[in-house]
Order: sequence, then C-alpha cells, then structure tokens
Amino acid sequence: MIISLNVTYVTSISLFVLNIIVFYWSVKHLTSKCAKNNIMAKAFKQNVKRGNRMKRLQKVLLLFLGLFLLCACGSRETDTAKALEQFETATHDMDTDFQTIIKLEKKVQKDWESTISLDDSMQQFKKKNGPIFENLNKRQLAIKQLKKQDKLFRLADRKLATIETPRTKGTSVEDIKGLRLKIQRIHKEYSLFSNAYTDQLDAELNFYTSLSHNDMNFKTFNQSMVKVNKKADKSLSHLKKLQKDMRKLSNPLRRLHDLLVAN
Repeated sequence: MIISLNVTYVTSISLFVLNIIVFYWSVKHLTSKCAKNNIMAKAFKQNVKRGNRMKRLQKVLLLFLGLFLLCACGSRETDTAKALEQFETATHDMDTDFQTIIKLEKKVQKDWESTISLDDSMQQFKKKNGPIFENLNKRQLAIKQLKKQDKLFRLADRKLATIETPRTKGTSVEDIKGLRLKIQRIHKEYSLFSNAYTDQLDAELNFYTSLSHNDMNFKTFNQSMVKVNKKADKSLSHLKKLQKDMRKLSNPLRRLHDLLVAN
C-alpha cells in the first residue's frame, strides 16, 4: 500500500512538473512569436519609411535631372552661338586674305618684270630678292593665315551637330542640317584651295630660283613658266568662287546666331 501511494505520488509530481515544462515552453514560444511579430512589424514600418524616403529621393533626382538637361540644352545653344559668332568673324578675316591674294596675283607680272630689270645676271633670283619675292612672301603669309582658320569650320559644324534636335528653340532640324551641309561643302573647297595654292607658291619659288642656274635654257624656262601659269589661273578661278560662296554663308550664320541668342 505504501509502495502504491509512493508511485501515485511520484506520478502526480511527474505530471505536475511535465505540465510546468509544457506551460513554460508554450509561454516561451508565444513570447518568441510575439517578438518576431514585433520585429516584423518594425521592419515593415521601416520598409514603408524607407520606401517613402526612396520616393522622395526619386522625385528630387528627377527634378535635378530635369534641371541638368535644361541647363545642358541651354549650354549647348549658348556654346553654338559663340562658335557661330567666332566663325562669322573669321569669314570676314578670310575675305580680307582672299582680297589680298587676288590683288597680289594681279601684280605678279609687273613684279616679275621689275625683278628682271634690276639685274641682267639674274642674281636677284639667286638671292631671292626683289619685288617678285616680296609679292610671293606676302601671298605665303596670307595663305598661312587662311590655314589657321581651318579649325573654325570643324568647330562650327561640331557645335551645330549638338543642337540638331527638335528641342532647339527658334529653328528647325532641317535649317540646322542645311547650314551644316553648306559649311561642310565650303570647308572641303576651302581645304582643296589651300593645298593647291600652297603647291602653286612652291612651284613659283622653284621657278624663280631656277632662273639663276647656268644650265637654264629657253625650253626649260618656257615649260616651267607655262606650268606655273596654269596653276595660277586655276587657283585664282577657284579662289573667286570660294570667296563668293563664303560671302553667301555670312547671312545664314548671323540669322541662326541671333535666333539662338534670342531664345
């Protein structure tokens, strides 16, 4: 009987302890679950806040991007206007150099005869002295000045390309494209003339200095003179056409420049 009571007592104690353990784990599990829920709730709130901050940041970034694009467009138009003004000024300088070359070309025959009359022995040609060499030096300087302006053709064309878009105010894509084509065509002719005229001046210099050579004969003299004259005639014709085309370019340049500045 005592044994039976002890077993029953032990069993009761065991069940009581077991219930306490089960209750403890239940409370712990529930507490853990609540904690997790709280963490998830906090995380959710943080995500919402983070999302709101991201939306605000996105709006700010879009605003700055819009301002940047607006400023960039304005900057391109301003830069292009400056390049066009610089190029237009250069065209007037080029026209002055063209006029200088044309006037000097008309004096070549007179300066040539004057140089010959200075010395029957042709020593003036050996020393590269006399009116014809002064004439030649002035034309070399003029073509050197013209070649310096070559980069302005490329600059104007490159700047125009940056505003060849419907967003450019005051003009159209077609007008900009048309002006670019004119500049490119004239630039090509300009480069051809510059190279051809430089070649002509080199041929002239060789011809004049060769006159002092002892082995110079009439046949060689005549052939060299004909060759130089052909080059000169071709260059002068090319120059007059180029000058005419350059003058026609001035008004479109000024018109587009004024439109860009006004807008």
